[in-house]
Amino acid sequence: EDLKVTSFPKVNSCSRLPEQWPADEFPDDDSFLPWIHDVFPTHDGQFIQFVAQNKRRCKTGTDDVEKAIAKHMAPQVALFQHVAVKRILDESTGTRYKLVPHEEADDDGIATRFICRFSNGEETLSVFNFSYEWASYRKKMRQMFHEDGRDNKQIHTSQLLFKCPVPSSLVETVRTGSSVKDDYATIFVDVIPIRTPPRYGPPNEFLPPYYKEFRGSFDAATEWGDNHILPKVEDSGRWENIPICKPTLLTYGKQHDDSQALAAASPDKKQPVKQHRLVSCLWASTGYATRGNRFAINDGQRRLLEWITHHKHTGVEHFYLYDNSGAFSTETSLQ
Repeated sequence: EDLKVTSFPKVNSCSRLPEQWPADEFPDDDSFLPWIHDVFPTHDGQFIQFVAQNKRRCKTGTDDVEKAIAKHMAPQVALFQHVAVKRILDESTGTRYKLVPHEEADDDGIATRFICRFSNGEETLSVFNFSYEWASYRKKMRQMFHEDGRDNKQIHTSQLLFKCPVPSSLVETVRTGSSVKDDYATIFVDVIPIRTPPRYGPPNEFLPPYYKEFRGSFDAATEWGDNHILPKVEDSGRWENIPICKPTLLTYGKQHDDSQALAAASPDKKQPVKQHRLVSCLWASTGYATRGNRFAINDGQRRLLEWITHHKHTGVEHFYLYDNSGAFSTETSLQ
């Protein structure tokens, strides 16, 4: 009964959902809620993709008021860090979740942060699009986040990407968009953040087991206790009734009918139908210094390779490199 309900009645159209989403009306009282900017199903109906932002980064002032706001918004950075959970069956309340070490977690609970409850009552656990902690470790960050909020030079912790797996009973409905009637969603998902304090240690202090060669210092039992059972969903602050609309191609596609967007590109249905070309440009230098020589960057070639590798993973197929200096590159190094 202590939860405050905030309604957003203007979120009422699937085709206009990105512009109607209440990004500018974020309920600041609950800083554990992800600052969501967009939400859409993947083409195969397997996931609901969320695009959020780190709202603590908006407060970088040095006066007492700004510092107090940054401290209040600290839970925003915890959302980038995974937790491990195990389901337990409560005879009176149904499925509950317990914070545990990696070794005790359910397979889908080893690296999660949100409980996803769908309108048919089924629940899944969120997955990150990539490991922010591993990325921070690979970038040789001593700390992933700082308690004083001075994290803005770490661009990869600006945007929070995570997905809710769709229950198998709803996958085909989500994939075909058949649940959307007259531009209105008829199935919904709730997003419930799992609330733990931010970890301000090194980014490799609590990496999942598949990074077993990098054992960290974080002890789940010490930090969370041996029997930390999460509150019931009904007793938790959450985003509730997020509309599940059609996959993007079915909403904004230019095809004459939905058959092309619904068709699988291959028998295993893993590849989406491509209707548009993705173009991205990058200007790179082998080395540069920031204003006042505060930071000097001299690994431009490595960063270029990382940029190309990242965009290959996101679907870019062709790259054109123009070298207008040749000072630090040869035909062999470019290849």
